[in-house]
Parts: sequence; structure tokens; C-alpha cells
Amino acid sequence: MELKTIIIIILIIGIICLGSYCTFKDSETIEVLPEAKAILDIKYIGWYENEYNSNEMFFDYWLVNYGDIEGKNIKVKCNVEDLNEEIIFSEIDSARNVASNSYSYIEFVTNNLKVDNSKEYYSYCFVESCDNCEILWKKIPELKEEYES
Repeated sequence: MELKTIIIIILIIGIICLGSYCTFKDSETIEVLPEAKAILDIKYIGWYENEYNSNEMFFDYWLVNYGDIEGKNIKVKCNVEDLNEEIIFSEIDSARNVASNSYSYIEFVTNNLKVDNSKEYYSYCFVESCDNCEILWKKIPELKEEYES
């Protein structure tokens, strides 16, 4: 046998051994991934009076899921406060689901809100609870203080 042929055979055997070693070495490594969760937030639009029924009010918002799995049993709380920051209305929108990496337009209708049209109010909605999810505002200290008070 020629020296060239022997070198090529040794080179091929070396490549096969190295490839096998890398393949089996990687298969022994177990990578632990963090638990997948829905990450939820609200993009609040506003609240409106039904012009055909003054007893009926609408809260409009986008429910956004930034996570890689579906958010389930989501409850959204909507509040109306006067200028003295006293809550004059608070109600929880019924539980719902939202798909992963998606958003859903919600129109929450209530008949329980009575306001004095001569006064000014402001309103907001936020995710109060959900299953298998993280709520975005709870990660922001300023919002956490506002919503939990």
C-alpha cells in the first residue's frame, strides 16, 4: 500500500471517530427549558355610553398574548374613578381564552354603571388573573402599585 492511501484511510477513520464522539456527546446533554407561559397585557381603548340605551356602557380593549402558549381562564377588571381617585365602578369581565402570540378585540358591556354627566371620570382595564400565564403589569413596579391599591 502506498503512503497516500494509508494517510487517507487514517484520515477517514479519524473523521468517523470524531463525528461519532460529537454525536454521542451531544445526545447525553439534557437542556432544561423554562416553562412556557402566556404573557398577557391589555391595550385599553376607552369606555363609552350606548347612545340608544343610557344604562348600558361599553369598555373596549385589546387583550394581547405575547407568550408561546394559549392564555386560559383570563379575567379582566375594569375600573372607573373620579378625579379624586375614588373607584366608583369596578367589575370583572368574564373568563376567556386567547391564543398564543395573538390578540383579541373585546367589547365588555355592563349595565351596572351610573355616572353623573356633570363630573369627569377616567377608566382603565387590566388583566386580574389567568391560568398558566404571567401578567405583564405585575412585572412593572409603577403599574403594580397602581393596580393593587
